[in-house]
Amino acid sequence: MESFKYIHKELSDQIDREFDLLGHRMNWLLMSSAFLFTVTAIVSGSKQAEIYNEQVLSVLSKALPVIGLIICAIAFISIRAALRVAKEWKVNRKTIEDQLKKDLEINFDLTVPATSKSNDEGNILYRLLPLSIGFVWCLIIYYAYR
Repeated sequence: MESFKYIHKELSDQIDREFDLLGHRMNWLLMSSAFLFTVTAIVSGSKQAEIYNEQVLSVLSKALPVIGLIICAIAFISIRAALRVAKEWKVNRKTIEDQLKKDLEINFDLTVPATSKSNDEGNILYRLLPLSIGFVWCLIIYYAYR
């Protein structure tokens, strides 16, 4: 039984690490997007004020949104991967918990199952934020190339 407790703790720690990675990826997405949005706004303002080199501003006004969209796509893929891994770890932990419950003769869940609706609803920000930012970049690209 001690080995089950040890494995359960290790699986829980691994799940925590995955959610730490998710947090880091979300921060990376938000920081890089904020930087690129700011630079894009500056470039757009400079273009309207007719300062600096017009060719450089033209290239930047078209390239920066594309870079932002690529960053969103990379973040979306890596966040989805981390969510899948965390779900797999949770399923493994649930198997261990079921065995522990049987050994300890208890009749309640030790944690929220990975397949629960509340679990999915709690992760909605991770799924939607990269898509939302990507949508904004698509709008900017549309207006930049029009």
